[in-house]
Amino acid sequence: ERTNMEGNDCTTVVHPVSDSHYDTILEDEIHIPIDPVENVPKERHYLGKMDVICPSCFAYHCLGVSMDKRILKGRGPTSFTIHGQLSHQIGSLLLESDKSPSYSQLYIYNPHIALECRQKRNLHLNPAILKIIQETLLESNELCKIYKGAYDVLKSANNNGGESIPIRLAYTPTTDPRRYNLPTSEDIAVIIPGDETEPTSKRDIILHLKNNNLERISECHPLYLPSHYVLLFPTGDLGWSTDMKHWDVKNELFYSYRTTEYFALFRAGLLFQQFIVDAWASYEQNQLYWIRTHQADLRCDVYSGLTDIVTNGSPRHMYEIYQDSMAITRYYKHPDIFMTVTSNPKWPEIQNELKPGQAALDRPDLVARVLELKRKAIMHEIENKRLFGRVVAKVYTIEFQKRGLPHMHALLFLHPEDKIRTTDQVDRIVSAEFLDPIKHPALFETIKKCMVHGPCGTRNMESVCMENKIDVDGYAIYRRRKTGKSYHVRGHLVDNNDVVPYNPHLSEIFDCHINVEICASVRAVKYIHKYIYKGHDRTTMVVGAEDDEIQQYLDARYVGPTEAAWRLYGFRIHEELPCVTRLALHLHVCVFNPNDTPEQVKEKAENHKSSLTAYFDWYEKNPTTKAYTYQQFPEHFRWCKDNKKWTPRVTSAFSIGRMYFANLNSGERFYLRLLLTVVKGPSSFESLYSVDGIEHKTYREACIARGLLEDDNEWDKCLEEAVIMKTGHQVRRLFCLILTECNPSRPEILWEKNALKICDDLPYQLKTKFGIQDPSDSDVCDYGLFLMNDYLLESGKTLSDFPNMPLPCKTWNEVVTNRLITEHQNFVYQGLYEKVQEKVARFNIEQLNAYTEITNFVRNDSRQVFFLSGPAGTGKTFVYNTVADTLKSEGHIVIMVASSGIASLLLTGGRTAHSTFKIPFEVLDDSVRSVTKQTIHADLFKRAKLIIWDEVPMQHRFCVEAVDRTLRNIREIKEPFGGVTVVLGGDFKQTLPVITKGTRQEIVRACLTKSHLWSGVRLLTLVKNMRLNSNDTENVKFADYLIEIGTNPKEDVELPSEIKRCKSTMDLLFKVYPNLNVEEVATETYLQERSILSARNDDVATLNELAINHFPGELHEYLAADKAIEDDQPI
Repeated sequence: ERTNMEGNDCTTVVHPVSDSHYDTILEDEIHIPIDPVENVPKERHYLGKMDVICPSCFAYHCLGVSMDKRILKGRGPTSFTIHGQLSHQIGSLLLESDKSPSYSQLYIYNPHIALECRQKRNLHLNPAILKIIQETLLESNELCKIYKGAYDVLKSANNNGGESIPIRLAYTPTTDPRRYNLPTSEDIAVIIPGDETEPTSKRDIILHLKNNNLERISECHPLYLPSHYVLLFPTGDLGWSTDMKHWDVKNELFYSYRTTEYFALFRAGLLFQQFIVDAWASYEQNQLYWIRTHQADLRCDVYSGLTDIVTNGSPRHMYEIYQDSMAITRYYKHPDIFMTVTSNPKWPEIQNELKPGQAALDRPDLVARVLELKRKAIMHEIENKRLFGRVVAKVYTIEFQKRGLPHMHALLFLHPEDKIRTTDQVDRIVSAEFLDPIKHPALFETIKKCMVHGPCGTRNMESVCMENKIDVDGYAIYRRRKTGKSYHVRGHLVDNNDVVPYNPHLSEIFDCHINVEICASVRAVKYIHKYIYKGHDRTTMVVGAEDDEIQQYLDARYVGPTEAAWRLYGFRIHEELPCVTRLALHLHVCVFNPNDTPEQVKEKAENHKSSLTAYFDWYEKNPTTKAYTYQQFPEHFRWCKDNKKWTPRVTSAFSIGRMYFANLNSGERFYLRLLLTVVKGPSSFESLYSVDGIEHKTYREACIARGLLEDDNEWDKCLEEAVIMKTGHQVRRLFCLILTECNPSRPEILWEKNALKICDDLPYQLKTKFGIQDPSDSDVCDYGLFLMNDYLLESGKTLSDFPNMPLPCKTWNEVVTNRLITEHQNFVYQGLYEKVQEKVARFNIEQLNAYTEITNFVRNDSRQVFFLSGPAGTGKTFVYNTVADTLKSEGHIVIMVASSGIASLLLTGGRTAHSTFKIPFEVLDDSVRSVTKQTIHADLFKRAKLIIWDEVPMQHRFCVEAVDRTLRNIREIKEPFGGVTVVLGGDFKQTLPVITKGTRQEIVRACLTKSHLWSGVRLLTLVKNMRLNSNDTENVKFADYLIEIGTNPKEDVELPSEIKRCKSTMDLLFKVYPNLNVEEVATETYLQERSILSARNDDVATLNELAINHFPGELHEYLAADKAIEDDQPI
């Protein structure tokens, strides 16, 4: 559909977009005459170089902007993209003696000299054309007369030879602003300082006769754009000014209209891109100027929790709408379809309107309009025609790249009855294969052009992609059948493995890149939302100490022509449906201006209404109505911003409520938010203090009373029991563990109550190590804090990381130089040698051989790497601990680690390999651990005689190789592990390294057996299972069966007849828990005698939900503390 707008000797084609009424809103208000300019050359040579001529030849002032030269000079289409702030700047009118004239100076000089200067700077252009343009502008451009008049005034005012006096060009409209005529000397007044006829304005253009500095031109001056884009406005017609605000014409409205009615813009190529970017940037900077000058009002709202926005498209704004989308997810559980739509520059709606030689990027206005039309049509297919089912909610954003065309990211939420649960539904919606080019020729071509991703890493030819299946941890794994057919695309041979998932119906209709993914089972839904709300392109920058959010946004932004056109036309850059009502969150305070009088403050306090206080007011006046929580309230009531009231909804429409975020550091505001999530129908701030008839003093106390926060009773009890059974060193370690892993609410109270008990061993140490014969309680506690701070350093923390925890006052320099070595030496105790002899006497022949060989190598310093292999129950841990105790009793240091925390608990003095060797969770093939030679860890590694590392098969080989490189570096010995004897152990038939989404081949490549270290490993094997009773034939048979599975793998594994089979999850539940749904059967004893083990947490959740649904009796709801797990916190 096309709309023709005919003007003087020209026709402009506009594709109608219903939401954007900017194109027609001004037609009855602004009348811009488009007078033909005579003798304008029409050669292609001229038209193709407009963008090259204007800035350097005919502009009155320069453009101050940082452009991305990689985009201008790189491969692909040229796009005028800026990053940072944009400004127009003008210099003095009189030339300095050693420089050639430029910009406005060229209009003051002799025309012959000006033409020579222009020709020197544009040798690639025809001099005759430059001459015609210059003569035409001198004759027709009204700005020439204005600047010449300003020069005459300046010259006259500065003839006295004194200090240079500047003048200003002030806009003083004398005609009806709706008749936007050419400027005259009456409209643009030349004002000399000291003339009291009109006060000086920051929006005026300041001109100097002689000045080395540049003066910035305000975005609000009507000469802002016309005096720079002279070729686009050859007669000098004025641009937008603040006087248009009197009849509600905003900056972006004016320029969106100009891009539809003025045909010369569409022929200007890169210059049109520059113009439209400049127009949008000037509008946005004008908005930001208002924000900067109204900080007092805005900060009041932000600090009080009434609002949390800076400007549309800013990081803060993108974060807010991300939170809105997560509120929709909270309501509808999870999205079902993730979709990306990218513009196609070959769309006929674009190509049909381009002039010969033009590319799509030459018409950003056209690209923006067509994509908006396509977006609407795509959503019509999805929502109205129910292509995927009934859509109950959606979110989308429009993203603009530094180079290329815009695209849309969308998330769709389907009706519960239309949720995607089977592979047949996946097949119906998504395809990831080439279709038959004979049966579907058009669609086949679209797939080749738009749906083939670029070449990637080496393909796994053994992967099975013969059918669709749902992966419970990610996207659906789509069917990619091996048809044997391949096709040439962009110089590469591709097949079904290279096809991006798509919907055949949408791809065939819209002929562009439309990636459709089933995301119904993606666990980390928040990361999909973060991806689509990551914000627009930003430059990489270093942020200084000053927290100027507006300046940071300006410095980091990228603005391209398509984004500028999109925003000028008022198209949405995001949408979230259903609507989300943002709910104010604040304490019972009054926000006022410090300059207000007491009477004004009192009036504001009485009249202040927010969505929160209005919510309280409703239940105070209507206590019998149904009670809802604050976030549930917008589903049934509508917030009227004008009169600050909630009114009941009368239609089926509803809104999802979302309270503004408050972190733990917000104090009472955080606890207020916590209460508002569960308390229904409170009538005031004060009513939230009451719990079961008891008035509490703070919201935090009310949260604890409601069970919404943990108290520290469990940790208090834990420490009470520990001080009875454990040494002081062990209890201090336990206290540090509680601090780092359990997040107690009042750690300082825990310390005060238990400090002397935790440090009961320290008075003796203070006497022997420091000579303090009668240490005080304060000395004992202070030394205990010093030791705990030292322990915390191992995990990268200190006591100062825990608010209100006391810090050591004294500097306790221990006599013993290395606490780690001391800790290992503490494991030697009287009677250890006798205990070792008892263990050795219990060895079988396999265990004794392994024990003897390892200890002999260590005693002889023979330097060997062993691998102790054996299935579960063969006594590997027994051998480890006996070897370690033997060598420790002889005065050697033995480091004992395991790949998992549970396995490390079985080793005497054992720890995880990650904590001991400082191995991060992500390690590369060339990683070296961050243990320097000057640390206490390095000293421990140098003195170690043996390292025992259990459960190595589950560790990625990169981790073992990284430890090898670290020890070689620290010990300065180039042999494996720096020459220290190492015992690795485990069973490769059990858990192997976990590779996310890894194939069988990738997992095998990650195993230790594929490491270069493996060739030097000496293998020790344990076979006999010491846990089995030889008389228990059933258990012996099952153990042999497990060994057979790991030794001789088969495609199909047949379970023994002794293992009972279940037809369904329900069948399994009732075989383990018979009569679960019968009253008084599920007693405590009944439940303790039964359990179902599962390898996956999601299966456990499913079984628990199923079991709870079948428990007999009345349903009771219990509220508990909801504690978030941090990213670096173990689970």
